[in-house]
Amino acid sequence: MASPIALVKKNDGSLRLCINIRKLEAVNKKDAFPIPHINDSLDSLHESQWFSILHSKSGYWQVEVAEADREKTALYCQLGFMNFKRLRNAAATFQRLMRTALTGLFRKHCIIYLDDILVFSGYIQEHNTNLELVLDSLRDAELTLNKKCRFLQRSVTFLGHTVSSNGMAVTKDRAQQVRTRPTLTNQTELRSFLGPAISEAFIAAVSM
Repeated sequence: MASPIALVKKNDGSLRLCINIRKLEAVNKKDAFPIPHINDSLDSLHESQWFSILHSKSGYWQVEVAEADREKTALYCQLGFMNFKRLRNAAATFQRLMRTALTGLFRKHCIIYLDDILVFSGYIQEHNTNLELVLDSLRDAELTLNKKCRFLQRSVTFLGHTVSSNGMAVTKDRAQQVRTRPTLTNQTELRSFLGPAISEAFIAAVSM
């Protein structure tokens, strides 16, 4: 089994390697580890005044594939056939990894959504302590962060929301996406729209 690849340009101009693994996914056992509901996670930020946002560097690629399974991840291109040492696996796998790495800190000092971490605190001294705990835990788990991290902020953008000491609001970009989205025509499009539930708290008369 081997899968084709394609290169897709990111917003910052760099390239993302994408692999069509639908054949592999069709026989892969589904990991049912839950992905947190965004609004439930954001509820933890009540009365917070200081924030640091951390982004995992190439998050899913930090999960190593067992050597015995690497041949299943083979890809082909003009250079020939190659196997992955790491694979962009299910989101549930990475969420479990992050929850395990930050055991005891989740919801108390930080919230986690896949490869994004938001550290929050009421006071600057408390925030420095919480941030150190999170960074130490990530280091112990040998997880790395990228240059997009922002530390000791009074306002940050996280999961389509602007979060600050004044509360939360949907970002202008996210609001515009909702306003300009074409009319939904089937269940698949409806699930895609409702799945993240990012904006439900800001839409009148919505019940999820």
